[in-house]
Order: sequence, then C-alpha cells, then structure tokens
Amino acid sequence: MTRLWNPENSKAIVRIVGLSLLSALWLKNQGSEEGIVLLLFLGNMALVRWRFPIPEWIILIDIIICLSIIPLWPNGIYALAIPIFEAMLVEGYWKSVAIILFIIIYPYSSLGLITVLLQAGLLGRVIGYWSREVRLYRQEADQQRYYRYQLEELNRELLEANIQGVHMAEVTERNRIALELHDSVGHEITAAVLAFQAFEQLWSEGDPLAKDIFHQGRARLSQSAIQLREAVYNMRPIGGTGIDGFEEVINGFTYCPIDFNIYGDTST
Repeated sequence: MTRLWNPENSKAIVRIVGLSLLSALWLKNQGSEEGIVLLLFLGNMALVRWRFPIPEWIILIDIIICLSIIPLWPNGIYALAIPIFEAMLVEGYWKSVAIILFIIIYPYSSLGLITVLLQAGLLGRVIGYWSREVRLYRQEADQQRYYRYQLEELNRELLEANIQGVHMAEVTERNRIALELHDSVGHEITAAVLAFQAFEQLWSEGDPLAKDIFHQGRARLSQSAIQLREAVYNMRPIGGTGIDGFEEVINGFTYCPIDFNIYGDTST
C-alpha cells in the first residue's frame, strides 16, 4: 500500500480527477467542439507528463491553449486549474506564473471557480513539496548506500592486505628459519658427515688417525644438536612482560642465586 501511495501516483490521480470533472462539465453543457479539443489536448499532455519528463516551459503552452479556448467555450475557464496545478508542482518562478494567472482571472470569477483554482494550487504545492522530500530522501539513501559500499570495499581491501601481510610474515619467518638452520646446524652436520666418511676410510685402512676423526665427527654432531636446540628455543613466541615473564627470566639466570618474592595482587 505504501508503494502505491507516492507522489507520482498522486499526480496521476489529481490529473485524472481534474480531467474527469472537466469532462463532466463539458457533458452537462451539451458539449462543444472547442471543449472536446481542449479535453483531448489536456488529456494528451497528462499522458505525456506521466510517461516522459518534459520541460517546465510546456506549462505556458497549456495556459495559452486554455486561454484561447475560453472565448469559444466559457466553461473552459475551469480548465486553468490543470496548468495551475502543474505550475505549483514545480519549484521556482512557475509558482509566480500561477499566482499572476489567478489574479488576472479573479475579477471575472465566481466563488466556485476561485475554490477550484485554490484547490488545484494547494494540491500542486503539497504534492510538489512531498515529491521534493521523497527525492531528497532517495538521494540521501543512495548516498548512504554508496558510502556503505565504499566502506565494505575498504574493509575487504584491508582484510586482503592483512591476509597478504600475514602470509608475507610467514614466508619471511620461514626463510629466516631456513637460513639460520643452514648457516649454523647445516654446516656442522655437513662437517660431521664428512668426518665420519673419512673415519670409515681410515678405519678400513687401520690408520691411527681414525680415532681422532671419529671424535671430531662426534663433536660436530654434539655441536649441531646444541645449535639446533638454541634455534628452536629462539623460535618460540616471546612471552609476556608480567610476573610470569619475570619468573622465566630469573629462573634462566644462573650466574648467582636470586631470591624472588611476590607480594599483593599482580593480576592487573
């Protein structure tokens, strides 16, 4: 129901009612050729306004046609209610045109004509204001949708950048770990493998240096195990700086004994 009751439908209803009343007036007075011409013209203009946006200056043509028919069909003066309605619909100087036209007609008008023209002008002004408010509301709604779309697009880009940043951080950390293992543990393991190969050859030949080569290889393996443990230890996430972090640092300090006591609530 709300969608049907809108400014555009209200304009169409007022135009149809106005043409219907004018047609009834034409039939009541047994009609004339000039009257049917005026009715057809105004009806066609109403259809054009309903289907297409037309320039505002077309209202002048409506007024000229109505004024030219009035001497031939006096009751056609009531048809001026339609261009007055159209003039009051739009903003700007067209409202002045409608008021001037009413002032010109006023000395020759009756109470019924004044009522019809005032009613048409009032309806035009109310529906025109309503139409402007709806248009502004739609523009604001479109602008809000545009801003919301831009915000969603920005959030998506930030999320993608965050994912890419995390991925790059993982790749960088992976490369750093691989380089550290290669530079430290890898060299020691390679040296140990070469030492054991030399030991195998010297042992088969009964060379007394085989024992020294074996000890060198074992020392290399021990050193690589130590470096591997250190590398794994350094890869652990950095702990917090709270009491637990202090305790971890103190427990790892073996240069001299430390008496560490905790007093009060340290949860905050």
